[in-house]
Amino acid sequence: MSSVAKVRILSPVSHLDKIFDYAIPQGMIVEFGQLVKVPFGKGKSKSGVVVGISSESDFPGALLEILALESQNQVLTVNQLALVEATADRYAGTVSGLLQNVIPTVAKRVDKSVRSTNQVGVESKSTPNLTYLELKPANGKSWVDEFLTRASAKLDQGFSSMIIVPDFRDISELESGLEALGLKEFSISHDTNLPASTRYQNHLRANSEIAINYGLRSACFKPANNLGAILLLDDVDESHFELTVPYWHSREVSLLRQRIELCDLTVASYSPSADVVRLIDIGFLTHDNQSQGTAVSRCTESQNRLDDETFGLISRLLSESKPVLIQTANLGFASSLFCTNCKKVRVCPECESKVWIDPRNQVRCRNCSFNGQSPCSCGEYKTRVSRTGSSAMQAWLAKAFPASEVIHSTASERILSIPSGPKLVIATPGAEPSVAGGYSAVILSDAGSMLGLPSLRALEKASSCWAKAASKVSPDGIVIFVGVFGEVSDKCKRMDFYGLVRQDYLERAELELPPSTRIGSVVLDDEEQTKRITSSISSELMDKVRLIQTEHTNRVSFIYQYKFGSDVAGSIQKLVRQMDGQLKSKKLGIKSPKVIMDDWQAI
Repeated sequence: MSSVAKVRILSPVSHLDKIFDYAIPQGMIVEFGQLVKVPFGKGKSKSGVVVGISSESDFPGALLEILALESQNQVLTVNQLALVEATADRYAGTVSGLLQNVIPTVAKRVDKSVRSTNQVGVESKSTPNLTYLELKPANGKSWVDEFLTRASAKLDQGFSSMIIVPDFRDISELESGLEALGLKEFSISHDTNLPASTRYQNHLRANSEIAINYGLRSACFKPANNLGAILLLDDVDESHFELTVPYWHSREVSLLRQRIELCDLTVASYSPSADVVRLIDIGFLTHDNQSQGTAVSRCTESQNRLDDETFGLISRLLSESKPVLIQTANLGFASSLFCTNCKKVRVCPECESKVWIDPRNQVRCRNCSFNGQSPCSCGEYKTRVSRTGSSAMQAWLAKAFPASEVIHSTASERILSIPSGPKLVIATPGAEPSVAGGYSAVILSDAGSMLGLPSLRALEKASSCWAKAASKVSPDGIVIFVGVFGEVSDKCKRMDFYGLVRQDYLERAELELPPSTRIGSVVLDDEEQTKRITSSISSELMDKVRLIQTEHTNRVSFIYQYKFGSDVAGSIQKLVRQMDGQLKSKKLGIKSPKVIMDDWQAI
């Protein structure tokens, strides 16, 4: 008779990242995946999840008994546990810490009223289709149409699907599509903005119903009964990066899940990530680029955002009651400032980061809380603007076109859509509202300057921003790229965003830079410990990693091959855990070392 429960404590603390055995009290029925309250420490208790049931234990002493059931329902499936373990292994994380975030807060009322068990529908699956779907601007079919066509087909076959999107705007578009196609009642939302009780109820539904599941990045861990397809939108969007330990990416988690559940995987975007290009080049993903766009485009090498020809086009379109979109790279009134005397870029007196003028017309630091004027190192107070931001452009164009409505759309202002008409929209990347029929012109006014950002992913990110804005153009509209030339201009004229990113990927691969390799980092507060872990990595992993120099003094960064990923993660995790104990015993209050196995910020 099974009398021992294998329990994972829900805690991010590394020394609790193991399985504990507890006796099941007589008369208590305990199942895999239930939440339980267990004794832990003198007179204390902790929450845990049951990850196994056994008739015996390897623990030599007497087992403590489970105190109580915290959920009547299964809140964790076998596949979810396997995914969490695989993710922890890849990112040098803790299984227990990830489980703490994956398992929802139990809503007692919902838990008592619902009895949910994992019900598998159709058991047999065909050979999975692993695809990159290249979306095309102005081709008459949106990503929502493409995703729901695939998800609906799986639904008809008795399979669930999981749709993962980067932004609340995408959630809104998807829900509109579900409503229009009559699929709303067959869908389950895992939106983090829902009330906790609704999220828990949906978690239980997803565990037992065949449905179209959807949500933001955390949805990649959510249950899905008999999963037949994962559909991931725009993996290059930074919203897919988890900003807390262990810093996973929903694309990589989706790849791990596909391998566990043997389902279809579709990654779709208007411009690919370099990681997706790599997966296509090695033959893992099939490139689906059959759809064709109809948008016309042109490029200008002008450093002026709006040259005479473009300004005249805007004026004509607005006079014809047609909408126009202008994408700008930065918020505020100025992206950076220069000293009028010595011509140097003005920096914060506290942390030496660049200062800018925010949407409230206040001088602020981009990094710290500094807010106000300060003299340059030469003593001069006067400044000049290097490049105006979106707020300044809105103010200028509102005066230039007083008969038209000039709309300012940013990430902080939730403008999802606007009515058609003589509207001029100034938007920062990712905040472009939709308009019925599309914009007659989409002007990428900072295209050239976006390429010059000091980042390994500058072109990849710029291409994604341009492509998403270009996707809003009408079938007979025009897309204008400002400040680009050479090979970039040639590919932009053909709207060949895939070719643009692939060329960038190949150049990186020649230099053995990500994503052809991986870059990991250990981030520490203590300079002495930084030196010690550098020495430890060099001696213990010298055959698997190559240390690299970066501008970050508190970061120990290293390059390694994919095939060494699990070994490197395990060794780094061991070293950091040892150091974590040493740091806490020597200096109270010092932060624990952070491990980032895919660190794009390192270079």
